Amino acid sequence: MDYRQKQVLLKNGQSAVFRAPNGKDGQAMLDYLKEICAETDFLASFPEEIHFTADDESKYLQDILDSPNRLMIVCTVDGELAGNCQIVFMTSMKTKHRAAVMIGLRKKFWNLGIGSAKLPKPKALRNWSWRCLNTIGVQWRCTEKWALKSWRRTRTPSVSGTVPLKPLFSCGKCCDFS
Repeated sequence: MDYRQKQVLLKNGQSAVFRAPNGKDGQAMLDYLKEICAETDFLASFPEEIHFTADDESKYLQDILDSPNRLMIVCTVDGELAGNCQIVFMTSMKTKHRAAVMIGLRKKFWNLGIGSAKLPKPKALRNWSWRCLNTIGVQWRCTEKWALKSWRRTRTPSVSGTVPLKPLFSCGKCCDFS
């Protein structure tokens, strides 16, 4: 699914560009993914678990562009890939009213307003009303209560509920801050 490019002024005065990825973004996306996975223990993978190539990533990005059920938005600041967001619309008869959201951001770009600006607002999601979308599944980690607060402040309140994901740290201990 394509996304129309937009430019946003960040809290620090820099300009961010939000756009759909393209096949040329493969290596940059791969480097970005490895970096954000190293910056926090609260993502699904460790950097050393990422075994695909830049060509694999380019193909994946093209598959997203070609899909009517997936949307990815990348954010660049001064030409550098700062973050991305992906929305996956469910397709089965029982879940086609739902979508899952994934978002990532390089640590040096935290707290600049990128996360708030990156996701489509509820009005934009309603424009996809032909999907009968009424629930957006957002997962957050036990220590990321700020993420839920931010989501509820700026997005539709129809969040499917907390998922007590307790990832393992690289040392093998389980995260349990509840």
